Amino acid sequence: LDRCRALGDFLVRAQLPSGAIPTFVRVRRDGSIRPEPPLVESASSAAPGMFLALLHESSGDPRHLEAAGRVADFLIERVFPLNVWHDSELFFSCSEKRPGWRDARTGIPPQSTFPLAWTAELMRLLWLATRSDRYLDHGRAALDLLLLYQQAWDAPFLGFTTTGGFGVMNTDAEWSDARQAQFATLLMDWYDVTGESELFHRGVAALRSSFTLMHLEEHRGLAPGNTRPIGLQDRGAEPENYGHAGYDAKIVGNVLPDWGSGSAASSTALAQARWGDLYLDVGRGGAFGIDGCRVTRASIGPGRADLAVETLRRSPHAPPLTVKASGVAAVRYALRVNGIDLGTHDRAGLERGITMEAP
Repeated sequence: LDRCRALGDFLVRAQLPSGAIPTFVRVRRDGSIRPEPPLVESASSAAPGMFLALLHESSGDPRHLEAAGRVADFLIERVFPLNVWHDSELFFSCSEKRPGWRDARTGIPPQSTFPLAWTAELMRLLWLATRSDRYLDHGRAALDLLLLYQQAWDAPFLGFTTTGGFGVMNTDAEWSDARQAQFATLLMDWYDVTGESELFHRGVAALRSSFTLMHLEEHRGLAPGNTRPIGLQDRGAEPENYGHAGYDAKIVGNVLPDWGSGSAASSTALAQARWGDLYLDVGRGGAFGIDGCRVTRASIGPGRADLAVETLRRSPHAPPLTVKASGVAAVRYALRVNGIDLGTHDRAGLERGITMEAP
């Protein structure tokens, strides 16, 4: 936390009068900070703004919350009206272009999905801290733009199941990029705020898509274009994305394990710790299968839930499913799954999670 506070204080000192935080800076010998072009004032400010808002949650320092709010004001006033969702990858990675470039035919500016996700998370955290509808409305708007990049269908011209994955930007050809794992929990967190079940379902789809391109023999039917060739040394490895060169083929090579396999596993661990494998939102009447199961029918009342659950293909050595519930008002809550009574459970136990053998 001390290191985070030091970084937060640095970001506060680097913040410009506009509220933006430069992407690149040069620190002089006397400790002063000089912004370096390009991207001095850009949507990339949302990333340090998100960090400052999260730091305030942990440390309670009002300076960090105030700085995060100023970043949000900059985004609302200077980025949203023009839809200029710019970060360094947009200009200086594999789709290189000069800052200021626009599509010659449409006039549309280049957009990257990371600034949209950072903005949605910044606004969510600020709403939790202030309950200001201004942040809620703009965060939801950023999320809507981000969802334009989610693959809500299975593209028949690509050699893998594309449903649920996310693209990178509007000027490159990456399908199902590793960032989808981080967007998964973002969407599920936004369900908590809004109660929109579609957001949770989209988050689960992104979480599952995070594993689709993992090199496994079991995935030959799921992603045949991604598994040629595959050796034992590649088992569990994952490419950054698919179709990057603009045709139906996997990207060459694998990246470091934190970006792909590691991000999929860590986001899944975070999701399971928060919502379990099977999640009941009793207060809103929602039921969601996350890992290893799918809810096909749900009747959720204040004192009992009656579910039909389809178990997805699981290893015989897989552990029991963890069922978690929130919004339980009753002292004891009854569960019935696929016609089998699973007894009654106290509120605290359901919030912590109970185990259930896969039906």
